[in-house]
Amino acid sequence: GVRRCRPAEAHADVVGTKPPEHVWPNPLAVPLPFAPRLQKYAFYGVGVRTELGGALTESTIVGQEGEAQYSINTGATRDGGFFMGDGDYSCPVMTLGGMCHKGWKDETRNPARTPCTVKEYQDKPAPSSLQSFRGGAASGDHIDILGNRELLSDVLTIVSGGHVEGRIISDLQAHTEKWDDT
Repeated sequence: GVRRCRPAEAHADVVGTKPPEHVWPNPLAVPLPFAPRLQKYAFYGVGVRTELGGALTESTIVGQEGEAQYSINTGATRDGGFFMGDGDYSCPVMTLGGMCHKGWKDETRNPARTPCTVKEYQDKPAPSSLQSFRGGAASGDHIDILGNRELLSDVLTIVSGGHVEGRIISDLQAHTEKWDDT
């Protein structure tokens, strides 16, 4: 059944006051809307080397208005100054699934207790050929996943009223255990 609780306005002490528009896109600053029948899904690919961050160095060139300029310190890591990890080529695993796996389990961010299902799809790129210039039917790449047959089947299952089980195959659990935002 549908979980029942009062709207966010009734819990102003828990949810806080209405945030200004400039923070609306920030899931850490703005709670989910009160929508007891809503279900959230995080479907994304994993198993692709993805940039997590870069090592910066201060440049000797001074920018406009005397601001310091920075550049990538290409010698700081074996990957040309970048720190690499698991993701979908464009976004790291924590960015893709962190809020659904942990962040929205908090009543402050999710006053209606909207359930969140995380399902990860292992990247299995097709061999290169003229017939399949994209990632193939089992790609987990950031854009090519839109042609992933399992993902498409899951989306059709949901929109036709069915249920999809979650699946985490990355190290998302370990990442979210380290995340303390209190």
